[in-house]
Amino acid sequence: MLKTDAANRSASANGSAIDDDQTNQPLRNSTLPTSDDSDNRKSRDCTELEALRRIYEQIRAIRLNQAQIIAENATKRAEV
Repeated sequence: MLKTDAANRSASANGSAIDDDQTNQPLRNSTLPTSDDSDNRKSRDCTELEALRRIYEQIRAIRLNQAQIIAENATKRAEV
């Protein structure tokens, strides 16, 4: 009987620790993103991707322009 009482007290003590963990669980879950957060992130990502695409296109145009200038300068040097 004493072993059973000790086991019950131990289980009861462990149960209260588990209950404490479960009461803290909703606080941890409250930081998870909601579907609204996900939609906002997607629209922000699309905006950022579009901005990056425009920057990439500008870089390509600058490189093309630089290549043309280098070619023109090489032609002028060859003439001299």
